[in-house]
Amino acid sequence: MTSLDDTPFREVADTLEEPLFVVDRMWQRHWSNVAGTALLACLPWFAREHEVLPLFDAETRDRLVLEEEVGAAPWRGEGRLSIDSAPVGIVVTPLPGGARPDLRTVRITDGAPARLLEAALSRTRELEGVARLAEVLSHEFAELLTTIGGSAELLASELSPRDAVRADVEAIRHAAARASVLTRELTRAVSTRAAAPQRIDLSHAISTMAGSLRRVIGDRVQVQLSLASEPVPVRLDVSQLEGSVLHLVRNARDAMPSGGTLRIATSSIVLDSPTRAVHSLVAPGRYIRVAVSDDGIGMDAATALRSFDPLFSTRGSEGLGLSLVFGAVTQMGGYVMCDSAPGKGTTMSLLFPQADADGHEPGPAPHPLRSILVVDDEDAVRRIAARTLRRAGYHVMEAANAEDALVLVSADPAAVDLLLTDVLMPGLSGVELAGCVTATRPDIRVLFSSGATASATDETARLPRGAAFLPKPFTPEGLSQRVRALLAE
Repeated sequence: MTSLDDTPFREVADTLEEPLFVVDRMWQRHWSNVAGTALLACLPWFAREHEVLPLFDAETRDRLVLEEEVGAAPWRGEGRLSIDSAPVGIVVTPLPGGARPDLRTVRITDGAPARLLEAALSRTRELEGVARLAEVLSHEFAELLTTIGGSAELLASELSPRDAVRADVEAIRHAAARASVLTRELTRAVSTRAAAPQRIDLSHAISTMAGSLRRVIGDRVQVQLSLASEPVPVRLDVSQLEGSVLHLVRNARDAMPSGGTLRIATSSIVLDSPTRAVHSLVAPGRYIRVAVSDDGIGMDAATALRSFDPLFSTRGSEGLGLSLVFGAVTQMGGYVMCDSAPGKGTTMSLLFPQADADGHEPGPAPHPLRSILVVDDEDAVRRIAARTLRRAGYHVMEAANAEDALVLVSADPAAVDLLLTDVLMPGLSGVELAGCVTATRPDIRVLFSSGATASATDETARLPRGAAFLPKPFTPEGLSQRVRALLAE
């Protein structure tokens, strides 16, 4: 049986940082630990003699008197101190051991951790709402920009170099390309879609980004590309590669506020021994490297290491750029290396394992009899895709939904070599459509396309592992290249 006079009880209670009191039913104080006595000392002299209730404000006192009852179960609640109105937690428990049935302990806990947790949860809910809005907007913008950019590119191909309206069409193309970059960044920022790697030539992938990179870097910085002349094959998610390189280019631009030179190089390297990278060691082997170098202000060793931490920025604002790059490259099986020094610029290198030498490179021209079924519920997007592929020499069939597509395939299953389908559609989804088609035609190529993120819908999360994926917005050139590569495999 526990007694208030027990020395072990007092010794243990006095070690607590939280105020602890023993009171009776009338809230008269019978004992308090060191922290409790110190708290009472903050009260006016006339209120600190025997009462504990004066520690709390009027509203809290009323709740304690009306709601708390002596029983076997503890009473837990929240309130405020009368001294400084600080929020606190209150726990009233019958005295252990039953020394006296009318006595109980009153423990006052710090309310700050609970407040911080509640604020964090509230902030998380707000961010989830923003993320859902970003997902919807990125999907809608992707559909619109595919139409705008695709129409402008097709129109420009039919105009002569001296046509009076060509400059206007080019302005539309450039604006759509810039908006497409921003939309893809928005999509990547909220996306949890698993990577969909495919075999690509890294130099070719970088060269196709040249226009977008120069628009991002601005007029004060000169861009120099030094791309390997020989193919440098890797298996990567193209969307994640583009996002990572764009982040590095933006950082390089900001490191050269007065202008300078940005160099992007690709090469094949062989590491004979383990080599240190950011937060890891690179195993020996053959790698393909893309290096982004600037002659800007540079960083010391400590800053360079911290630059990959979330919410760290050398510009005094919260940043996620390099942490996103590290996450994307690591997910693709690669490594990040950083070489920087104050006043000597920075070189960020992305290393990826070299792809196997087997497999066929895309041929220069498609087979004239290849047949493609384009399925998309957005009429404008479907027309742009179909027109692009017809001009590339393919036979193209169109369907506005999965049900119509199944009718076309069932009429002649052998007539379709590649299925290009949107992921999100009314009725059957693109994933369900692909499952039905490949059940009868296991050899058919499937290319999914969507502007949605994986967290926006379960369908994008259900894409087959390693499935070919073309994110929206896409350009006619990008669509043609992806289809040509698939049909050449």
